[in-house]
Amino acid sequence: MWGTVPISMLVLSIVMISLSLGVDIRRRQHQHVHPIVPNMLLRRLSFAIKPLRSVMKLWMAIDKRLRRWSELPEQDDSPVVIWQPWVTWLLRIRAAAPLPASFNRRAFRSVMLLMIGLTIIGFTVRSYLDAGRDPKSVIEQYYDDLDFRRFANAYARLDPLVRPSYDQYLLERSVGGGLVASYGKLDSVRVQILAANGQQVQAKVTTIYITALSNYTTTQILDLVLRDGTWYITPEKNDPTIPPDTFFRQGAVTWHAQGRRRVSTTATDVGDILDQPDVRVLSARLVRTNTRYQVVGELINVDIDPADITLSAALFDAQNDELTRYDAQTGMIHKLFPKEITP
Repeated sequence: MWGTVPISMLVLSIVMISLSLGVDIRRRQHQHVHPIVPNMLLRRLSFAIKPLRSVMKLWMAIDKRLRRWSELPEQDDSPVVIWQPWVTWLLRIRAAAPLPASFNRRAFRSVMLLMIGLTIIGFTVRSYLDAGRDPKSVIEQYYDDLDFRRFANAYARLDPLVRPSYDQYLLERSVGGGLVASYGKLDSVRVQILAANGQQVQAKVTTIYITALSNYTTTQILDLVLRDGTWYITPEKNDPTIPPDTFFRQGAVTWHAQGRRRVSTTATDVGDILDQPDVRVLSARLVRTNTRYQVVGELINVDIDPADITLSAALFDAQNDELTRYDAQTGMIHKLFPKEITP
């Protein structure tokens, strides 16, 4: 509506003025206040449409009252301000250059209106055809296609000689960008041309995304190449870096997965249900100092959640009978964060 109603009203007003505004503008006597354009329109339309006569009378009554209220007293010597000077200009133009009686004003206005319409249509068509031919427009349309999930159109703007397959392109788009690419909304795109040599262009692109928390700004350097009169974006190379290992090797040929809950059709393990962080003993040994025995070692929280730990050591004899038990108390950290080690 915002894109059509204002322009339509302007075009409609031009048409109404061209078809209805004064075939002859009668020159009134020298007055400080001139008839306004709505009065002339209603006066001419009221002769053709009878229901408008009552509207015309009401409008003229309001106009006369407003004009009477706006008149200056006779003893006021302030300078006169001309009301609607364009009406005076029209009267002067007509008086300075009278048209011959054989001149068809309606045909002239129709031809002028047709020429204006053709000019506007031609300019619009040319602007539409030229859109996307310059590097800046190509970049803006590329990000606009990505924002509205038109991935096929975005893929078509990449260099056909070096771009990956369409399926590979979609896969790379799905694993990049994080939550911003999935839930962010593009707010603006600013393109700055860094270098250009006729066939290649390098541009700095700054994009601002709106997220639920705040605005997120990214900056990229894009290379464009001209092929067959069309600018294409050179796709960025996929990052071949392998992420660091997310597993911990134990004392056997096995792996420990970072997480407990799994979607499986088999029986559910108890460890997949209870929120029990996985804590491992890195080392533990019994140390004798004079007549005292001490247990020393290290613990690690290998889980992805913090762990609250209470540690006790028990001493057994040769017959496996417990002799004594003692708590670590303040000798250790009782709340371990993920991957944290405590003595």
